[in-house]
Amino acid sequence: MKRYVIIGCGNAGLTCAKTLRSHDLDAQITIISDEDYPPYCRCLLTYYIENKADEKILFEKNESSIKRMNLNYLRNEKVEFIEPKKNRVRLSSGKKLYYDKLFIGAGASPKKSFFKSDNSILTTNLRKFDDAKKIKDNFSKGSVAVVEGGGLVSLKTLVALYEIGVKVFWVVGSPYILSFLIDRDSSKILEHIITSHGIKLIKGARIVEIKNKIVKLNNEYEIKADGVIVGKGVAANKIPSDTYIEFDDGYLVNDFFETSIENVYAGGDCAKIFDKAHNKIWKVALWPVAGTSGLFAAKNMINLKTKFKGAVPANSFSVFDNDIIAAGKKKIEKNETGNFYEYSEKKNNVFKKFIFDKNNNLKGFVFINDIFNAGSYYYKIK
Repeated sequence: MKRYVIIGCGNAGLTCAKTLRSHDLDAQITIISDEDYPPYCRCLLTYYIENKADEKILFEKNESSIKRMNLNYLRNEKVEFIEPKKNRVRLSSGKKLYYDKLFIGAGASPKKSFFKSDNSILTTNLRKFDDAKKIKDNFSKGSVAVVEGGGLVSLKTLVALYEIGVKVFWVVGSPYILSFLIDRDSSKILEHIITSHGIKLIKGARIVEIKNKIVKLNNEYEIKADGVIVGKGVAANKIPSDTYIEFDDGYLVNDFFETSIENVYAGGDCAKIFDKAHNKIWKVALWPVAGTSGLFAAKNMINLKTKFKGAVPANSFSVFDNDIIAAGKKKIEKNETGNFYEYSEKKNNVFKKFIFDKNNNLKGFVFINDIFNAGSYYYKIK
């Protein structure tokens, strides 16, 4: 009987486990989670804050799946050490688990924002369910929240807070919001949508201190608030090992999701993979991509050699009934102007931008409020 151990129960880990079980009904499959909850979709946490999703919606489906597939799910456990020489992992509880194949889906942790705080108000990230509970318990109609960080998690968080009647200040260090996801033109449209709803956007700024419930920015702006939610991106989690596993801001894997150590695989937010649209290997920290990595890793763990040909990053979200889809390459850097060109059109509240390489191959797009055929364009890139 094969023994598979999976570190992490996000989309990468859970998809890996489900795929393994679908091909091997007798294997011993163990998933290790450092949270004291059943697996859940992290994308739903802002819906939980906004009262659009309850704990039943978050947990019930995956909890029943784990029971139905006879997966050994260890809650509130943390892998302290990987011992590839002995084919085992050591847990925080002192237990040792032996494996034939190991999958590292340890995810990522929020990057810190370095400001002084007297802890007079709540300061948290939004990465796990306990974070969402803190936010939900701390804010209500009439509260004031400061959200720091210009990414998609910050945007979804502030929209959820706005919807329950919280006054929101958005502090962004970059010159424009969602700078990693979309281009400047698209950002300007979204900024107008957001500020027209009364959300205060402060760009080119950062928090330097929280004192006596006052949030102070580096531009001397001060906000009296009930809490701060920080979303400054994430860093891949690395687990100590008795044998060096190649790691550079994420586990390095080949086209079969194998790490540099035999019988050890990795995927999800803690691994670096090939991005077809940008033609580079880096972290693609997206929920669907994590699931794909778990699927491919599992197939290769059971020797169904399946080569991964690369991901195309894509984000789909809605802001105050405005639909946005961005996929592949969304902007042309200064050093790329000879290799790419773009075409865009804007009419009323509809915006479309396409990016092509010099051979007229579609490499990316951003659509706002006209997302028809987005899927076909995505597959053209892929």
